[in-house]
Amino acid sequence: MQSGIVPSLRTLRTANSSLSDTGFITAGFFQQLDEAAVAEVKADAKRLEVPAKCAIIHEGHPATHLYLIEAGGARYYKTTKDGVEVLISCVYPGDMCGMAAILDTPQGYIGSAESLLECQLLGWERTAILRLKKRYPQLVENVLAITMRYMRRYAKRMVRLTTRTAEQRLADALLRLAGNLGQLSPAGVEIGVTNEQLGWAADISEFTASRFLNEWERVGWISKDRGRVIIHIPQALVLQ
Repeated sequence: MQSGIVPSLRTLRTANSSLSDTGFITAGFFQQLDEAAVAEVKADAKRLEVPAKCAIIHEGHPATHLYLIEAGGARYYKTTKDGVEVLISCVYPGDMCGMAAILDTPQGYIGSAESLLECQLLGWERTAILRLKKRYPQLVENVLAITMRYMRRYAKRMVRLTTRTAEQRLADALLRLAGNLGQLSPAGVEIGVTNEQLGWAADISEFTASRFLNEWERVGWISKDRGRVIIHIPQALVLQ
């Protein structure tokens, strides 16, 4: 089955770019910087290993750090007065959290970020990133470009909410995660994700996500295990 899955995964990562959130480019934060500059910027960062379901930043707290996701994924959300967590976006390798830290005027974090999977991060203290942006003004331009990417992502999400059914949104979410985080296995494209996380990504309930996943498993498109989904026939989800 793997030989048939390889071109399918490539399709998810290239031709099917409308469903891909990161575009599978190198981290935009380092765009237009030469190797020496990238090495200097990275030298001021701390490498962090964050387990799944751990807080990265907290809404309202001072923006003291800027984080770049090198591996894994996280959810970015806001909390209502009633304590309801409202998903804003999922973030993937090449995305950033805490971008307010690069501003001259001290700011608070607009929302919270929590790792969905085990994450590898590069983190800069605010004092370091303020010093680096003076030496390399391109960093500010790159952060603005990443912010625009988030705005495009959010706009696409709003369009999906009004034009796609719940089942179609779940298929879209699974394909995006496969493209961004999927790993090839002998059985297909494997994604470490729970029903709850898929519900967040598709703007549906965990129960609804579970119901559709069970239907797809019965017809052989996917298989499920605890905290894991394996896509056997990506083409079937693309056609949803």
